[in-house]
This record gives sequence, C-alpha cells and structure tokens, in this order.
Amino acid sequence: KNTYSPVWNQKFIFEVPDPARPVGDVEIVVSDWDAGTANDYIGTVKVDSKTIAEALRNQPGWEGEEITMDCEDKHENLVKGHDKQRTTITVRLGVEEVEVKLAEKPTAAQTQAPLLAKELELVKSNPQKAAEELVRLKMMIADKEVARKAT
Repeated sequence: KNTYSPVWNQKFIFEVPDPARPVGDVEIVVSDWDAGTANDYIGTVKVDSKTIAEALRNQPGWEGEEITMDCEDKHENLVKGHDKQRTTITVRLGVEEVEVKLAEKPTAAQTQAPLLAKELELVKSNPQKAAEELVRLKMMIADKEVARKAT
C-alpha cells in the first residue's frame, strides 16, 4: 500500500498433467487497488510458453532464477509509474511434485464452482485479496482450457 515497489511473496501452483505437451503463456494482470472504487487496470506481464516449457524439463524441487519482466499496457507500451520508472514484475518459476489420485480427481465444474463462490466472498470482504485471487483463478482456468484443447 502506498508504494511503487509492492512485494506480494505469493505462490501460485498450476497443475501440468503432461509436461511433455505444450502449455500456454501465463498472463499476470496488474491492478491498482482502490478502496471504495473499482480497481484500475495497470498492465499485463506474460510468462511465455517457451520459458514455462524449459522450467518443466527440470526435476521436482527445482527453482529457477528470478525473472524480471516489464509490464505492458493494452497497446503493448511499457507502463511507467508517476515517478517515470518502468513497472516490472519479478517471478521465479519452480517445479513441484503433487500427488494426484485419479479416482478422486474432481471434474472441472466441481473444481471451479467452490473457487467462484470463494472469489465472490472475497470481493465483498477484501477487494485487494480478491484481485490477487482473481489472477490466480484466471490462470488456473486458462491452464485447464489449454490442457483440454491439447487432448
């Protein structure tokens, strides 16, 4: 809050059923949180599919170096703050092994319904946290759609 250099230390985990299959880009949408009014879109950062594919070639437990990327507006122009400095996002990709029991794996609809209800509750109680969760949810849904199209 009230900074040009926020730090979230947020961890997002995306299931990749088959690392050998192509995956899509991961898009991070950056918004300015405003109390009492709608959040303002600032820009977008994309982690390209090639970078993700390279990360997936590593063994579980691997963590890559930090990657700092410029934030771009809707017209692919660099976003600069009021201080005229570039707006950047720093991410670190890693590989984790997650145990999935096939017989108990829920359908996409079963997975998304509770998340949407949770998001609505968050919007009402904590708009800033809701914006962070919305980014996570959008990425998860996009990842599942890419996986569905690939099969």
